[in-house]
This record gives sequence, C-alpha cells and structure tokens, in this order.
Amino acid sequence: MKLLQILNKPFIKGIIKSIPVVGSLGANVLEETANTKPGQLDVKEMGYSLVRLGILVALLYLVFSGKLSMEEAEGYKEFIN
Repeated sequence: MKLLQILNKPFIKGIIKSIPVVGSLGANVLEETANTKPGQLDVKEMGYSLVRLGILVALLYLVFSGKLSMEEAEGYKEFIN
C-alpha cells in the first residue's frame, strides 16, 4: 500500500506514464477507470497494452534482423497508435 501511495504522486505518475513501453502498463494500474479503482488492473486495457507491446517487440525484431527499414517500422507504429 505504501508503494501505491508513492507511485500515485503526480510527479512519479508522470514519469511512469512517459516511459515508452511500460508507461501504458503502469498507467493501467495507477489510473482510476470506470471499471477499476487505483491499484487494480483493468483487464480489458491490459490486454490491449500487451498486444501493443508484442507488436512493438516484433517490429523491433524485424528492424534489427534487416527485414524492415526503420521508416517502415515507424509507419506501422503510427498505425498501431
């Protein structure tokens, strides 16, 4: 519970949300939604975040393996968002 209080401070919450991949997952726990209270997982949003994370990892793999250029990967990333 003490950790949740520390993480809910506006400055810390802002830092967590700004982390590119982990931010959406962290915000899922810290934010209050229509279905959950702060500190609870929104399962529907978590599923979306995990799928998005999987696609981003796949894009990174394709870029580093040389099968996709960085420009093409950025285009796909914009489509995901």
